[in-house]
Amino acid sequence: MPRLPHSLLLRAHKKSTLLPLVLQGTRDLPSAINELRWLTEHVQSPSPPLCPRAFRKRLLHLCERRSRAEPLQYILGSQPFGELDIKCRPGVLIPRPETEAYTTHLAELLINGSLDEQLCLPFRRTLPGRGRWKAPSPRNGLSILDVCSGSGCISLLLHSLLSKSNKFPNIKTLGLDISPKAVALADENLAFNINRGHLPAFPRSKEQDEELKQALQGKIPGYKRRSHLKGHKLLQYLKKQKVKDERVLGIDPTAPIQFREHDIFTSLLRPLGDFNIIISNPPYISRSSFLSTTSHSVQKYEPRLALVPEATYSPGSERWIQRYMNWKARRKGDAELAEDADIFYRQLLRIYDRSSSSVLLMEVGDQEQAIRVTKLVVLRKDIGKTNRVEIWRDFPAQEAQPGEEQEVEVEGRVIPVNGAGKMRSVVLFRVEEEKMEVGRENRATRDSGI
Repeated sequence: MPRLPHSLLLRAHKKSTLLPLVLQGTRDLPSAINELRWLTEHVQSPSPPLCPRAFRKRLLHLCERRSRAEPLQYILGSQPFGELDIKCRPGVLIPRPETEAYTTHLAELLINGSLDEQLCLPFRRTLPGRGRWKAPSPRNGLSILDVCSGSGCISLLLHSLLSKSNKFPNIKTLGLDISPKAVALADENLAFNINRGHLPAFPRSKEQDEELKQALQGKIPGYKRRSHLKGHKLLQYLKKQKVKDERVLGIDPTAPIQFREHDIFTSLLRPLGDFNIIISNPPYISRSSFLSTTSHSVQKYEPRLALVPEATYSPGSERWIQRYMNWKARRKGDAELAEDADIFYRQLLRIYDRSSSSVLLMEVGDQEQAIRVTKLVVLRKDIGKTNRVEIWRDFPAQEAQPGEEQEVEVEGRVIPVNGAGKMRSVVLFRVEEEKMEVGRENRATRDSGI
């Protein structure tokens, strides 16, 4: 990390003796001035107020933490996310403005009726063991799955916006994450925002808890358990399962919003039934990019588990991920070209297809990854033929800036690119196959100039 110019430090010191400390973390003066103001307000907030000596000591301590590049959100303990206030804690990924932007845009599309056609499409297959977790019809409600839910920011903001619209009176949202820290913080954020009035208070029922518990354990008919495990691997799995059981039992889950610890590579969630919407901000940074392009603050403080897809992501995923990497290498003819950053997207597409969902939104890291993921969608005939694909930029509701492409061609298919900023998410909308064919014919006619 480059050293700061001495002249810049002197300018900061003239404004405040604490500002050079904050400047070491922010690396630019305007941001440092804003952050020092927020830190000061944070120390002033306790009631009763601190005495002057305790106030100065506390503020100095927080500025020293920021000088070591610790994220401001971890120091303050929260991050605004839409109308919500999301608690932040080391070990759980910090919510980003771009994530807030596409979550809000998706909610707006659902509320204004732009996606009513997708939501009214019938589920293609009958899956065993749906029970009470069958998705409600669009007239009555909506069923949402948030994969890699982290702090719960996406689930909570989406649920809050849709609930206040009164268009979907019966909304069910399930957030899944492999990290127990993330699940615990998501539950805390749920309770915190209910108390602040941003989310409605929910009724409670033990029946839904038991049903979800059985689904995640694999006790529902038609759901296969991991019977191939033997020896110490079986013991490890059973130990992990016990921890999972205790967590499921320890949380009263009758609320429409629920968060659970779950590894998506061990099962495709078929016992939980169908979800209208699947949304995910998965780990998508390659190991090489993590070391070369991410900031010092991210590398040092934010959880690598939430950022980098590792081959040892979990005991249940190692073999599946290695099989995926081998498949990628065979397609490209070179093992070194296999993209470890794209591991999660193939599994998300499998979950999307198996659950007969109407919309799938997947966050990506940059334009190159957006094109790769779109190509993965187009090449899958079972999904590519029945889905409209869009790429959303950082701020999908804004007009494109000069020089920003508004469409890209992937495998001979024209993909619209919406919004302004960097390419941030790939979105699938399920449509009837006949309408997809009509759309292709119209594009062919337009391109031929007829």
